[in-house]
This record gives sequence, C-alpha cells and structure tokens, in this order.
Amino acid sequence: MQVTIEYFIAFKRIEFKFVHTIRRFLAMVISSITFNLNGQRIELSEGEFNPSQTLAEFLRSDSIHLVGTKIACGEGGCGACTVVMSTKNKNGNIIHRAVNSCLILMIQIHLTTITTIEFLGNLRDGVSAIHDSFVKHHATQCGYCTPGFIMAAYAAFLNFNIHILGDDSDQKKKSENKENIEFDIEDTHQLDGNLCRCTGYRSIISALREFSNPENVSDESISFDETKLRKYNLNERIPVVPDYFDQLKDETVKINYKNSTFFIPSNTEELFRIKSECVDNDRYSKIIVGSTEISIDLSNKPIQSGQVYISTLHIEELSHVSIQQENNENYLFFGSNTPLNYILSFLKSKKDEFFNKTKELNRFANQLIQRIEQFCSNQIRNLASVVGNIAHGGAATDMSNFLLAMKALLVIKDVKSNETYIKEMNNDFYLSYRKTSLKNSEIITAIKVALPKENEFVSTFKQGRRREDDICIVSSTIFARINETSKIVDIRIAYSGMAAVPCRATDTEQFLIGKTFDLSNLHDSFAQINQQFVLNEETPGGLPQFRYDIAKGFILRFFHQTQRDRNLPFDQSAAEMIDSPPKKKFEIRGCNCKKEKENNKTSTSTNNTNTAGESESNSADKENDLKDGVRSEVGYPRHHLSAAQQTTGEAVYVDDMMVPQNTLHAAIVRSSIPHGRIISVDYSQALSISGVIAKIDKNDVIGPNFNGDIFTGEHVFADDEVHFVGQVIALIVAKDPRIAKEAAKLVKIEYEELPAVLSINQSIERRSFYPYNNQIKDGDVSQLQSLPLTKNKTSPNVTKDGEKIHVIEGETFINGQSHFYFETCSALVEYHEDDNLTVFTVTQNPSMVQNDISRLTGIPASKINVVIKRIGGAFGGKETRPAVVFNTTAIASFKLKRPVKTVLDRHEDMSTQGQRHPVLTKYKVGFDDTGKIDSIILDYYLDCGFSLDMSAGVSDRLLLHADSAYKIKNFLARGHLCRTNMITSTAFRGFGTPQAIVSMETIIKNISIYLGKTPEEIQFVNLYRVQQIIFQMHLLLLDQLVLILMEKLLKMHVSN
Repeated sequence: MQVTIEYFIAFKRIEFKFVHTIRRFLAMVISSITFNLNGQRIELSEGEFNPSQTLAEFLRSDSIHLVGTKIACGEGGCGACTVVMSTKNKNGNIIHRAVNSCLILMIQIHLTTITTIEFLGNLRDGVSAIHDSFVKHHATQCGYCTPGFIMAAYAAFLNFNIHILGDDSDQKKKSENKENIEFDIEDTHQLDGNLCRCTGYRSIISALREFSNPENVSDESISFDETKLRKYNLNERIPVVPDYFDQLKDETVKINYKNSTFFIPSNTEELFRIKSECVDNDRYSKIIVGSTEISIDLSNKPIQSGQVYISTLHIEELSHVSIQQENNENYLFFGSNTPLNYILSFLKSKKDEFFNKTKELNRFANQLIQRIEQFCSNQIRNLASVVGNIAHGGAATDMSNFLLAMKALLVIKDVKSNETYIKEMNNDFYLSYRKTSLKNSEIITAIKVALPKENEFVSTFKQGRRREDDICIVSSTIFARINETSKIVDIRIAYSGMAAVPCRATDTEQFLIGKTFDLSNLHDSFAQINQQFVLNEETPGGLPQFRYDIAKGFILRFFHQTQRDRNLPFDQSAAEMIDSPPKKKFEIRGCNCKKEKENNKTSTSTNNTNTAGESESNSADKENDLKDGVRSEVGYPRHHLSAAQQTTGEAVYVDDMMVPQNTLHAAIVRSSIPHGRIISVDYSQALSISGVIAKIDKNDVIGPNFNGDIFTGEHVFADDEVHFVGQVIALIVAKDPRIAKEAAKLVKIEYEELPAVLSINQSIERRSFYPYNNQIKDGDVSQLQSLPLTKNKTSPNVTKDGEKIHVIEGETFINGQSHFYFETCSALVEYHEDDNLTVFTVTQNPSMVQNDISRLTGIPASKINVVIKRIGGAFGGKETRPAVVFNTTAIASFKLKRPVKTVLDRHEDMSTQGQRHPVLTKYKVGFDDTGKIDSIILDYYLDCGFSLDMSAGVSDRLLLHADSAYKIKNFLARGHLCRTNMITSTAFRGFGTPQAIVSMETIIKNISIYLGKTPEEIQFVNLYRVQQIIFQMHLLLLDQLVLILMEKLLKMHVSN
C-alpha cells in the first residue's frame, strides 16, 4: 500500500519535535534538512533521502506524489517544473521566487517553503481565478506546460502584490498597500522561462492579462463567461515562511550519501572551515549556489565517490549588491551568491539615482540589464549567480565574456593561507574547457566591476538559438576608450562561443589600439579574428562561417552604437535593438462562447426566407445545424474537456500514474556509434548493482524482432549490428528508476566499427537510397533539360519558338527538427493472469501498440488492453516512434510477470524518437523577363535515417505541395529517400509540406535577385489564377483570395 503524503507528514512532524529538542541540547552539526511543502512541515534525516536528487523527482516520487509538477526537459529550459520557493531575506521580508524544480537539489531546499500547483486549488475544493481564466481563455491544449505557467504567474503576482480574488467583478483590484502598480506579464519577463508547444502563447497571455494593471486592458472587452468552476480567494493562500526556521538557520547541515558528503554551512565562517577541512584531507569540493549547471552534471553521471558538495545558496553574507567608490573609481560590487535577478533589480532601481548621471553609465546599465535579461530565463535568474556561471567553465557562457572585457576583479579567500586577495579576470582564468585556474583552496566571495568613465563605452551582444538561454552560438562584450580625436586608447573584445573557453580577442585588440575609430580600421582588424580563432566543421557546435560573421558583426554594431552616443553619424539599423513594435492598448476578448450562442439565436430568426417560408439553406443543413432555434456546437468554441484538470495539475499522464506496489523500472541501453557490428555485450557490472533485477535484450523476443506495422526493418533490440547513435540494445530493469539508469550506463559494449553514412551528400555519393522513388509531373521539361545556364538577365536563352528564357540552378537545404513534445515517451505495462497485459502509453496509434506487442510476445491481441488517457504533445512524433518504449517494456513485463515502467528522459527521447526530415533540394528553373516560371525540375533528397518509417508518405506529400501556390507550365519533381546512419526521420506537423514550400520560396527569392525585382513581384506573376487547374488534384480553382491580397499589397508598396 502506498504511503500517502498526509501520513508521511504527520509522522515527520512528531519526529521533528523530538529530534529538534535533542539537537538544541547537544548543539551539534545536524544531519537533516527541514522545509515546508504546501504549508506542511517536513524533516528528512540522513539516509531518508538523496541530497543530490532534484526537487522535481522528490515531488513526483510515490511517497509524495505531487505530480502536477511536470518534468519535460530536465534542464531548466521549459518551465514545466516551475514551483515557488519562498524564503526570508535579511530584513525579515518574505521573497517568493519561481524556480525550476528539475534543477534544485534536495540539499538546497533546507529552510525554504516550497509551493506546488496542488496548493493553489483543485476541482473538489475549489479553484482560483487564475485557473478559471486559463479555462475561459482556452489557454490549454495538451496541458503539460500549464501548471508551470500558472506557478510562474503566481510567483509574479505575489511579488507584484497583484490581488487574485475569487470574485470576477474584482479580479483586477490593486493591492491596498501599493498604488499605481505597473505590471504586465510580458514586459516584466516573468514567463520567459516557460515554453508551450501547442497554443502559440496568445491565449495564455490573454488569460494572465486579466490581472494586469487596469490601464492596460479594457474591462468591457473581457468576457467573464461562466465556467461553472467553484472558486475561492487565492489571496487567502499565501505561502508563509514559518518562524521556527529562525531557530535552525545558525546550524550547519552535514549529510553523508554514497561515500560523498553534502554540507549546508550556516555562514561564511562555517564555509571556510568546511572548505579548509577538504583541502587538508585532500578532498575535492564543489560549491553549489543555484545548481543550474551542477544539477545537470549530476543527472548525467553518478556522484563521484569522495566528492564534497557545499550548498551556499542561503548564506546571506555572500548575497549583496551595491555601488562602491575607491580611489575615485566607482565599482559595481556584488557577492558570489547574489542571484542574477537581484543584480537586475538593483540596476533598474538605481537608474535615476545613479546611472543616468552620464551617458557612459547609462549605456553600461542598459547593456548589463540587457545581458542579464537575455542571459537565461526568469526561473534561472532567480537562483543562478555570476560566480557559478564563470566557475563552471563552459565555452558558451554569457557572463564570462562580460567580466573579461570589463577586467573584473575577483575577491578571493584562500582557506589554506587564510588570505583574502584580488585577482583580475583575464585570459589566464580559463585553462581549458570546464577547467579554471582556481585552486581547490580558493573561494570567490565577491566580484567588483569598474564602472565606465568619460569616453568609455560598453556593449553586450548575443546570438543564440533561443534568446533566454545561457548557451549561445556567440556572445560578446566590447569595451573601448575613445578620445576626443577618435583615437582608440584602449579596447577589449571578449567572446564566448569562438573557442573552447571564453577569451579576449587579444590580436584584434592590439591591432586596433592607437588607430582611428572608423569602419576602415575595424574591417582591417577582421583578419586577426580569423587568425586567432580557428573554427571548422569539426568544431563543437559547428557553423564556423556563421560564427565568424557574427563575431565581426558585433564589432560593427559596437561602432555604430558608439558613434550614436558620441553624436556622430551612425547606421540606426545596426545600432538599435530590433524588438517588437510598441504595444497598443490590448483588448482581451476572452471566450465568448455563451455570447456567440445568444447571437446565433437572434441570427437564425432573421434569416432570409423563401416564398414557402423556409430558410434559403437546404432542409438537410437546417436539420443538422439547428435544434430548438440554436445552432449546433460544431464550429463554435468549447472549453477543453480536461482544461480545468490541466490547470490544477490533476490531469493524469502516464508518468503521473500511481503504479502497482511491485512495479519495476526499466532504462534503455543505447548504442554509442553510428554503425558497427556488436562483438560483445558485458552486463556483469550493471547486474551487480543492488536493486537491479534483470536485463532484457533480443534473446527475450519471442516473435520477429521488429517494430512497426507500416514498414518493417527496424529491430526492437539491436541484433548483430547497430545503425545509429542511440539505437536500443537492451533494457536494464531495477527496483528504482535512478538505479536502472545508473546501471544502464555501466553496460560495456564492444563494437567493430563499420563505415557510416552521416549526411545526405554522403548518401548521394555512395548511392545509399531506399528502393522507393516517386515523381510528379505536368507538361514537358525536356527543353529545360537541354538549355544551358544563363549568367545574367541581359543574356537569356532564345528558344526555337523565339521565347527568351533565363535558366539558373542551385540547392536549398532545410535541416531536421526535434518534435520536443513536452511529455517524453513512456509506458507502464501491467502483467495479469493468463498472460493478459494492460498497456498505458503515449501514442497516436493505439492499434499499432496492440498489434506490435501481440507479434513480439505471441499473446493474442484480444489479451492486450491498450489505454491512452491523454498525450502531452505529439506533433506526429508519437505515431510510430513510441514503439521503442512500449514494445521493449511489454517484453520485459511479459518475461518477468511484473508491472514494468519505462520513462525516457529528454536526452534519451531526442536520441531515439525521430525528427522532421532534413531535405536537400536541387533545382533547375527557367523563367522569362517578368519572372514568370516556364519550367522547373526539382529533386528532393530526404534524409530518412536508419529506417524507412513513414518517409514514403512524407515524400509523397512533399511532392504534392512542391509547386506551393504557383502555376508552372512545365513541372517535374522527384523524391529520393536517402538511407543514412542517423536517427530515423518520421511524421511531423506539415508532413513534408514545410520543406516543399520553403524550397520553392527560396527559388522565388533567387529569381528575384537574378532579375533585380522584389520577391513579391515574382510571387504575384506566378500565383495560380481563377479557372486554372491544380494539376496534382485535377481541381478547378474557383477562388483565389491570395491573388487579390497580393495585388492590393503591391499597389500599397508602389504608392509608398
């Protein structure tokens, strides 16, 4: 029988009173942590918990089972795991912070109050106005991200004192102790750590803007449609930090776990003592502040034996920020524990008082604010520190280059010599990737950044795949002192992402110092960048030319920004940040379901009638659409049936289910090479781990060892060969999911590596194709095939009919894309008597689940019950690919005759489950002087990966949309399915259509460049016209709104 959280908490409360009394009497270092969880006190002693376990894992464990908190990415990148952490600051005020529970370690929640989505309400006892607003505005779809959004917003409302009342008429009432609150959920960057793959965000923003400042919205436009949800006043449920925490904050915590030790020092004196003991005993120690880096490391590899971890998150002496003046120099001074958001708030609060005194200070503050806001998400900024970022030593960290360019001063305490001294941040700080020059005895206690003086200018730049993410492609900080004669007195250019470690471009700096600050000299300096930073296709992260271009572009942008601030001519497009246009007054329409129904009652009574008194619509339509004068629900907005459960966290997904008591947990063993023959597999070390039950591999498959009911050829478990990195070789089954994952990493596999095809170009070179070719054609392209290419628009080909035809050819490439559905693939298979199986899994294809498992186990399909309650996002990625999980799990359950559960983490899911097809398009196109396309030949090469999966269907769909919206007289498109040693490509939203349209639009653009016209002009002359035949479907086009719109847009363009 599962232990409920109520029994668990009651027991711990009694234990706390007894142990705390003894502890205070003995005045010793304690070996337990204490925290509040949803208003309930919990104490966990050494041996009762894993201090390196994440808070999200603890919350979702069977003993606690607060599964409204989701795990999606596991790296703090999506916000699905957001909870609120409440603590007291040194002034006794309670601070509420939205944090990523997938990153917070259990050792860090000591003396905090943790609030999860369950605290905010449920359908039985009542929900808050936030839940109600999400339902009303249709702000949920798959629902997996919804609790995270609500908790992020809840933390913001708490900190901005926004009242969240149960009475709709007073929803936006301001706090009585704050006047003129300026609050906007977007402008304050409160949701930049939350992602949604379904809704497109508009409905979520609409739901939360109901609680914005009244000046930002129109009351009349908000629809308070009745959702029939019982509501209560959420302001009656404010997280509190209990006073008894004050009795414990002066005690140091020491937890031993698996030959490693975790400390929570109560102050800096204790920190120095613990660190000194580690040095004396030759034990390596790591300091944890926000754990936004270390937590990910711990999840990917086991804890090192003998390692010491020291959590300093709550040491108040190390958390501070101020402006200091020394020897006529102003410094930004902050402690090593200071969260990024604290520095951000300080900079904004001091703008009028200090930073607006000079243009140089104002620019510095604005640039650092921009750097911190773009550095990472709000949840990360609430905990992460600058010191943690630089000490981790990553290559692509944003704050490192800022400190390098500013020659920041590191205040260091050496616990061995007991000295405190200053080190300047320079190129010697980083020795190699993730290795710094800091000694084991050194602790950075604070950082000092000299503020710019007259004629000193600072800019920060970043290019990343996602703006609010620490991992950049390239980021940079540039500092320069330019005198009145435009001479460069000093310049410092620091980059992240251009080498194995962040570093300054010293060669470029030396070249520029003493020269005139102008574009000519800056362009001349670019050769030094190419010389100092050696990048190629093998460089981690790739994109060498792109990174070179970005690095040089940052220098040019710095020039124009500086010229602007020196009141000299500049290019505004290079100097200014390209951002969203200013917001107009935002009208929230909400969900007008009831209103629309009422309108329909009126509209149906006023329909035109014929002479017989009947509506002009036919009687069948009337019978189907109308009932008692009200139109049917088809085509009208309805609230999601599970919307309310999704908002409260009560919607149950596979990984949320309470499992049977004897359930085992499985972890996959994956291949580490793209192509090779398996020589041997050694499971001995994995099977020797306590708690490991069995290994499952190809020898346990009764039927044919293949996945899928579309095309066979993909093994359930690898047979004699592996064909891509990530292919499943075996399962390790254990009593605990963490044990299973750790054991799976201990399996030793010996390979004989074989040649691998790793790209479309290699596939073409080696003729590595699947035997499936298809084409679609209209007209005759033989003339185009024989025509030579034309060099420019003044020398076209002249056909035998006297037509002038320009001919160009080229290639376009669209890369693959991970589905990134929030709920990773998982399965729970329960074994019952007489070989009956119940399969809970995530799939868009339940029949495939039943058929596959029946074939693999020999069990009749009638004995296999497949249950799919809901799916946390799919986008095509769960049509065929979850077979990797549900088939292997079913085989394990069938063999062991016990329930078995497998849940892939994000890395496992992305390495096994498939992607959108990368497509290389080769084209040859002929067109006249107007850009009208006469003939085109398209060859599409699809990277199908190691198995065919659904590639044939994707190829066919791609060909059907190859002409996009354009009528082309002579047309030929061919599909080629490339067989590579990459992850298989599979169904994805659009199913080949996006690749076809992007390819055609690229061709349109290239024609426009060739002719010196705009792309819109080329689009317009080629659009399908009314009464033309769409040849693929043999359909007559009766209407063409795009043509009308394009015509109007072109006229507007000409008039402007």
